[in-house]
Amino acid sequence: MSKAAKALRRGSVRLRSSLGSGHAELNLVISELSTLRQAVKDCIAIQNTASRYCQKWALDEISPALQDVMIQSHELTLMWLESQKEYVAQLKNHKKVFEHILDMEKKVDQASKHLSNCEDKEKKLQKELLKGPKDIEMTKQKLEQSTSAKELAKVEVASQKRESEAVKLISIKAGLLDVSQSWNTLASKITTLGKAQKELALLIPDVHPRDDSVPSYTGARESSRIVYTARSAIDSQVPSYGTPSASVSPPPYSPPRSPGGIRKSDTFPQLQPPSRPPPSRPFIEEDYNYDSFDSD
Repeated sequence: MSKAAKALRRGSVRLRSSLGSGHAELNLVISELSTLRQAVKDCIAIQNTASRYCQKWALDEISPALQDVMIQSHELTLMWLESQKEYVAQLKNHKKVFEHILDMEKKVDQASKHLSNCEDKEKKLQKELLKGPKDIEMTKQKLEQSTSAKELAKVEVASQKRESEAVKLISIKAGLLDVSQSWNTLASKITTLGKAQKELALLIPDVHPRDDSVPSYTGARESSRIVYTARSAIDSQVPSYGTPSASVSPPPYSPPRSPGGIRKSDTFPQLQPPSRPPPSRPFIEEDYNYDSFDSD
């Protein structure tokens, strides 16, 4: 999003706040958190697309090392995307913290408005009494009722303000603790996946550019073990939000039938490349479907 578009969006939020109940900065916090959540979801979609096409490209190569390592690397990417999806859920909950605070502020506004109305009514009745109305006793009675209502409104305003301040402290403390837990969980998972990615990369044999033959590759069983170990480590960590994914067994392994490379359908039957040929244009968002995401 361009700077001009961002400025326009923020300006519209401030304008709506000024025309409504106010609290422009609080409304901006909620708006920006919604934008951040959508940006993370878009980033996850792009990561998934890039990884899928890397896998598809590798499956068309003659090197069994490239085929195997890129397939297993895609598995690691999927784990990383799931971890980021948990962070997206946390962002939604963090936004709800500020929405709750905004609701409490609106209750304070309503109580203050009611108090202001009571004060105006009391002043109006006092002026009427000074003018000497026909029914003085009735006016005095109304004034007493108005004064009592005003005092009750003052108590309500003070009560709402105390409750609102308490909600702010409690909610922000809990929200920041949840953010901290989410960051720590995300950092722990990316450390695990980064280590596994490095181990996969080291399985690719060293070659010289002048070598004519395709180097042999014997790392398929080890790559499966690396991914399985990473999956077990990820599943053992309780996510900040959401349900841990079910543990899966390592993909079955069988030796390739031909010396030319890994047999795709036998060695990794659970992974299928995209049925479409790789596009000659940049990937379009409509191609991506991440139906486990909920809406804002």
